[in-house]
Amino acid sequence: MTVKTIRYYSNQGLLPPAAIAKAGYRLYSDRELERLYQIMGLRSLGTSGQQIRLILGGQVSLRELLNSNSRGNHKAGTDAKPCARGATHGRTR
Repeated sequence: MTVKTIRYYSNQGLLPPAAIAKAGYRLYSDRELERLYQIMGLRSLGTSGQQIRLILGGQVSLRELLNSNSRGNHKAGTDAKPCARGATHGRTR
């Protein structure tokens, strides 16, 4: 993960910093780090920034998003499900 990517997510409103230092540095806590991991996982599934915003805002669940993708594009939905299981499996190790 590059600084440029973190700035991009911050500027898009997906990853607001916990605080901003007097020198202008963005400061992130463990809570924001967890959110960054969520964003990275969703991006790896091919989720758009707008969809991530909806999921993180609680307006739509990942399950609803995957279901709507599978109705609109069966191949995309079936491709995403094994990735989601793999991502979950990797976290529990």
